[in-house]
Amino acid sequence: MPAVYVRNRLRAATVWGLEALVRRSEPAYERQAVLRVAARPWDPAPCGAANAVAHPDVGGLWFMRQAVPPAAVAAIRALVEAAVSAPRNRGVHAQVEAAGREVAALLEAASKQPAGSEAFIEAHEQAVEAMRRRDALRAAAAQLPAPPPPKRTPREWEWYEFEPGRWMAPMLAHPADGGIASLAARRRHLSNFEVFGDAPVDEWLCLASLQEGTAAGSAERRGCEWLRWLQRELPRRLPCVGAVDEPL
Repeated sequence: MPAVYVRNRLRAATVWGLEALVRRSEPAYERQAVLRVAARPWDPAPCGAANAVAHPDVGGLWFMRQAVPPAAVAAIRALVEAAVSAPRNRGVHAQVEAAGREVAALLEAASKQPAGSEAFIEAHEQAVEAMRRRDALRAAAAQLPAPPPPKRTPREWEWYEFEPGRWMAPMLAHPADGGIASLAARRRHLSNFEVFGDAPVDEWLCLASLQEGTAAGSAERRGCEWLRWLQRELPRRLPCVGAVDEPL
């Protein structure tokens, strides 16, 4: 079993345990009813290889067999492996960033509790402990040289480890196929994504730049071509998706 999977499962179990503890500490009059809907099977059997089927009850949920053909998967994988590298071990500096996100999440959770309630107090106590851990990590990081900045260019990226085992990398769609061409519009609508480490949109991977930088006939070039095909084809095959106009 992959170590990343085990680590994520343990982390999720810890979070669920804390949430259960907070719920148990709430007085009965502060608890909110949780809507539980029994799972129901869905068999989109009539769906053909080129057809999209909408779920009869869940709006926005569509099913499409082999939306990405096997040949496209292999080519796109080759492109990603060439353009995106594994995150370097940034040691305690990466732990400081993760601790900061934990503090922010706990404070946000505390703000949603009724002021003065047991859940409110307990959430703040957890946030205080997280702050102590963050400050201790900051002190340790201050004694060490800062690591080199990660790769951030339109043709090369280093995976951003948003959470343990959750690696993220953004890519701008090709402007010839409906992507946002205006740099000003990109900055206005695609800035400050926490899951990408708040990297400026100017530093995101860019499909147009990647295609220009790959050799004709290479697996990487085919990956770019497949991504452009998907960018054009999926909106055509999905009735719920139309051509996206450039934001104002």
